[in-house]
Amino acid sequence: VADSRSWQSVAKVPVYGQPVFVMAEPGGRRVWVNFAFPHNDTVQVIDVPSMQVVHTLKPGRAILHMEFTARGDAVWLSSRDDDKVV
Repeated sequence: VADSRSWQSVAKVPVYGQPVFVMAEPGGRRVWVNFAFPHNDTVQVIDVPSMQVVHTLKPGRAILHMEFTARGDAVWLSSRDDDKVV
């Protein structure tokens, strides 16, 4: 976690592996993180105010991209190795 004014590191959130993409939900309350191989079947959801992982999901193999609906009530995840959108 970085201070947006100084870009100095102010905290760390332990996650499952090496992050690839970190995307905030439209409301900004949570961020979703996907990971590099060999953990690319996993997505973690971090609650921003508490800086805690609140969900660990295994939605498919090789989760590469995430996209939220405008209101943030749904997220689409591309599972490359399963050849589908979850």
